[in-house]
Amino acid sequence: MDHPSVFVAIPAMDELHTLPLLLQDLSMQENTAALHVRVCVNQPNDYWDLPEKQHVCQQNQLLMDWLRNQSPLPVHLLDFASRGRGWHGKHFGVGWARKKLFESICEKAQAEDILISLDADTRIRPGYVHSILENFHKNPQIPAISVPYYHTYTIPVYMECLLFPNLEFQMN
Repeated sequence: MDHPSVFVAIPAMDELHTLPLLLQDLSMQENTAALHVRVCVNQPNDYWDLPEKQHVCQQNQLLMDWLRNQSPLPVHLLDFASRGRGWHGKHFGVGWARKKLFESICEKAQAEDILISLDADTRIRPGYVHSILENFHKNPQIPAISVPYYHTYTIPVYMECLLFPNLEFQMN
């Protein structure tokens, strides 16, 4: 089976404790050389001036530093969180972050490439990307598919340990 490039779009805001787990899951997929991961770290720009939102700004800065220096996969970072680069006006939120990610991916992707959209607080099982590639290969007429993934806030930590036994978890 030919392997097209696989672009993974992940919007993230205040996701320092969850995105590293998703990227670890992605790094354990088959054929990671075909993966092109793009993360949009984002927030409204006015968060910098709101004392109650300072923790979001700090967490986003730490996340971007982690992505640049410690990510288990190469990541193309879209910085819409640094001071002066955040969202302004009515253009903000996860939907706007996805729009920016999709625009960025469309500049590079070819018609045969695949786009996977995930949330930063989700987990995927081994074989997740392969199952998507296989389904498109077996069903070339379909334009889109949906494959289940797990939101960490819907699965208790003990279940994550059962689903993902090779990962190390830290309890807060």
